[in-house]
Amino acid sequence: MISTIAPSFNSPVSATSLRPKNEEPPAPPTPPSPPPDQVDFSVIDTAAKAAALPAMDPAVQLGLAAGIAAVIMSGMGGGSIPLITLDVATKTAGQDGNLSFGLDMQNEQSPVTVSGDFAGQAVNGGLVINEQTEEIGWVGTIGGNEERISFLGVNEETMTAQVGVQFGSVAGTLNLKPIMDESGENPLGYNVSGDLGGEAYDVTTTWKLPEGLQNGDEPPQKLEATISSTGSLGGQSIQKDYKVEAQMTGGGLMVNVTGGGNVAGIAQEVNGTLAIVP
Repeated sequence: MISTIAPSFNSPVSATSLRPKNEEPPAPPTPPSPPPDQVDFSVIDTAAKAAALPAMDPAVQLGLAAGIAAVIMSGMGGGSIPLITLDVATKTAGQDGNLSFGLDMQNEQSPVTVSGDFAGQAVNGGLVINEQTEEIGWVGTIGGNEERISFLGVNEETMTAQVGVQFGSVAGTLNLKPIMDESGENPLGYNVSGDLGGEAYDVTTTWKLPEGLQNGDEPPQKLEATISSTGSLGGQSIQKDYKVEAQMTGGGLMVNVTGGGNVAGIAQEVNGTLAIVP
């Protein structure tokens, strides 16, 4: 009977049995590529990009402040001007950067300079002091973007310094205020608040030092501390944490800062080394 020699339509027929012997099986479909985890810093046009720049990073801010303080203290003690450098390596949204800051207080017009690159963009600039106009500020470039920070004045009653900032097309006004302990003599950190690109910016940076230093004791040969920054930009959070290791050497003082976190949705890692050589 015909039914005994014809294949049943209900019996399974594998794709292998129907494929010519020399034909390879079709390749599986290529999955779509994931979106790139990068932020384009060739154009600084958002408050989040501005907040992730080196000038807004606590490790850079505190590194430069410590270097300048070392110069002032050595001058007050009548000693020689130390050689001070600050090298910073960053990874921002997966993009590497390397910056080199130099402090030369004998250069009265531009005592602090920077060169290097950040997230694929060349960086140049420095602190500029104009004695004739009594203006002080930071002037530089990141790629094709202007970077300008202008000191606007100090409110002596609240001990708050005000600065105007311009990063690419992002402008703003920020207030810097120290956070003191109950005695009002020892700083515990500082707060930066104001407007950045039309969004509210409010970040508090605090540090935790060994207890002896808080009481004014002589610093040890090796010191470990932590720094934490917490705040927000508009409706997005900012959180960064750092570990600090300072070591006295025969050639001077070396301070290493390692850490990072998230800046308004932009992941960032920072590694900085401050060297002070008498």
